[in-house]
Amino acid sequence: MKKSNLTEFINKANLKHNNKYDYSLVKYINAVSPVTIVCLTHGQFNQTPNSHLTGNGCPECGGTKRSSTSDFIDRSKLIHNNKYDYSLVEYINTSTKVSIHCPIHGIFEQTPKSHLIGNGCARCAGVSRMTNDEFVTRSCKIHNNTYDYSLIEYTNTHTRVKIKCNIHGIFEQTPAIHLGGSGCPQCGQFNSARNTRCNNDEFDKKLLSSNRGVIRVGDYIQSHTPILVKCSICNHEWKAKPTKLLGTHATGCPQCRRGVFGTFVEYDGIKFHSILEKDCYIIMTEYCQLTNQQMELQKKYPQSNTNHTCDFYLPKLKLWIEVSGIKTEKYKSRMQQKINWVNELKENFLFSSNPQQLKELLNGTIYLE
Repeated sequence: MKKSNLTEFINKANLKHNNKYDYSLVKYINAVSPVTIVCLTHGQFNQTPNSHLTGNGCPECGGTKRSSTSDFIDRSKLIHNNKYDYSLVEYINTSTKVSIHCPIHGIFEQTPKSHLIGNGCARCAGVSRMTNDEFVTRSCKIHNNTYDYSLIEYTNTHTRVKIKCNIHGIFEQTPAIHLGGSGCPQCGQFNSARNTRCNNDEFDKKLLSSNRGVIRVGDYIQSHTPILVKCSICNHEWKAKPTKLLGTHATGCPQCRRGVFGTFVEYDGIKFHSILEKDCYIIMTEYCQLTNQQMELQKKYPQSNTNHTCDFYLPKLKLWIEVSGIKTEKYKSRMQQKINWVNELKENFLFSSNPQQLKELLNGTIYLE
């Protein structure tokens, strides 16, 4: 795979789709091999680069944005100023013709796409042409007086006219496109990006589900714009791209040794979780908040020449906690070696009774210094 091909595809795709999608999972091979694209609303979907660059996107977004019969009729009445009767319309999609009744010339067929950009009865078009004032009046109604039409020199529906946006200045557009609801292209790009962005609350929910040890500090902008976050354990702050903080391959605090805190993994396969139907990290966090104390993860045992670490350490109580959990047959023997080593290590420490509150919270093996 050439990096230039991947970069070129992403640049073209962002331009085509107004930065709507996340391409961090794309592994580009060629134009006809499907790649994984992330929709910020509906998640991952697969599509060929060729198809994506022709304008196709998230299939679920396509389904939710597809016009219904009532939507089509409402928009048509607004665009054509209630000129036509739509009682015969059976809407399927934008490219399938529907029957529309003209009060002057009777029934005619037309695609919804064509009708919504300003086209109507062909026989009426042959004898009647919209005036400059009529175009301005209809445009103001459709766009809620958003634009300045003082530069308009109307000729026909397919000859571009100059329209002024109060934010971005003058742009050119055909009357047909403008009456179909399109406006300033720069405003359109901004609104499209804003609508697809995840707000702070949504990002916080996603962060909680995949990276519980990380707390958002700065404001979320978009998936590839670094955001300031903080570790809930050591309070270290750093900036990271949201794409690096979410999902199955999320990264956690660079200062904490264990990184992501959603699930604890040791010996490549032993997962420590599911205590009282909650994972260890949540249980320990609740306890520390309840008792107003700090917690350290994977702290190395003192007076030890090995790299063995303890799952949790509470400095205030001098409490070392080793949590037992689900084990596969393959790793039982290796886990037993660690248990034997910890039992020997206990003899070098001063032990006291376990806090009753912690015993109620944890269903594991607790060692006290």
